[in-house]
Amino acid sequence: MVGDFVIINGEYRGTVEEVRARFIMIREWSRRLLMLSYSQIHEI
Repeated sequence: MVGDFVIINGEYRGTVEEVRARFIMIREWSRRLLMLSYSQIHEI
């Protein structure tokens, strides 16, 4: 859900900024924006 803090695959940590049909966007604490496709996500 947008605004939630998540850890994905034990590697990516941040706040969910956007959820789309094919990917999720996460903002890390360093302010870097990550775009991960659902096929890259194995563990939340």
